[in-house]
Amino acid sequence: MTRDSAAAYALGIGMLIVRKPGKLPRAVLSEDYALEYRTATLVVQPDDLPAGSRVLVLDDVLATGGTLSAAVRLVERSGWVVAGVSVVLELSELGGRGACGTRHPVDPHRVGQNSRNSRHRRAANSTRAEI
Repeated sequence: MTRDSAAAYALGIGMLIVRKPGKLPRAVLSEDYALEYRTATLVVQPDDLPAGSRVLVLDDVLATGGTLSAAVRLVERSGWVVAGVSVVLELSELGGRGACGTRHPVDPHRVGQNSRNSRHRRAANSTRAEI
């Protein structure tokens, strides 16, 4: 079991993976974001979920916030609703949480906790977007 599927299983929700370009077979939406010395792109197949689906955006590491912010924008552009944003590990000295803004606050370290007591349990009918 990968960490992606393990987290989805623990939360009792489905899983959708946000990928780098060239990895998905059907039409995609893309979102560019800045890295320290270049730009990168994330893609998703917008027809994978019905419009209005609730999505928990989960990333393994929050550093500068660029990847996580791009994933949130991509979820919203796909017609889905961001149910929450969470990370497994936050490098707080890099200021990524601030870069992600306040519209969808980052909830670090919640994935490994008991999902019955987690606010993410409210997103039980959500799909997880793994970056």
